[in-house]
Amino acid sequence: SGYEALDGQMVDFSGVNGTWTNCGSAVTPWNTGMTSEEYEPIASDFNNVAGMSDYLGRDANPYDYGWLGEMAPPAVGDQITKRYALGRFSHENSWVAGDERTVYHGDDGSNVMLFRSVAAEAGDLSTATLYAGRITQMGGTGAEHYFQIEWVELGTATDADIEAAIRELDR
Repeated sequence: SGYEALDGQMVDFSGVNGTWTNCGSAVTPWNTGMTSEEYEPIASDFNNVAGMSDYLGRDANPYDYGWLGEMAPPAVGDQITKRYALGRFSHENSWVAGDERTVYHGDDGSNVMLFRSVAAEAGDLSTATLYAGRITQMGGTGAEHYFQIEWVELGTATDADIEAAIRELDR
């Protein structure tokens, strides 16, 4: 599976209140695209999204940005869904494992985090448990370096619950 670019067009993200500095993309096992919003705005300062407010024609909410977005190509509905259950941070990329439940994704920058999300159901990322990786260098030198990852559970959420909390902060 995969995509072959035959033509190009702008993607309308207005249905999810716009999107923020997209970077990195991957194709899920069920053939949707995952786009990553990196460098999310500081959420406590609504002035950080003035440009987005101009784009939307109304006040933007900084909590709307910093997520992974799942996009279905036109053949399966031209749908864009922000995957709030996978966590808000400066996403660089994501990869959905073959079990169709486990998503590995990184935080863009230096000295940041590696994350893992585990969806409640295969092929449906709308409910997931988010984990942060505690990485310990175990030894070795050069090509023989090795490390251990302990996954620290951060919490379980649904897209709907997080989106409802964000909407409560709309101005």
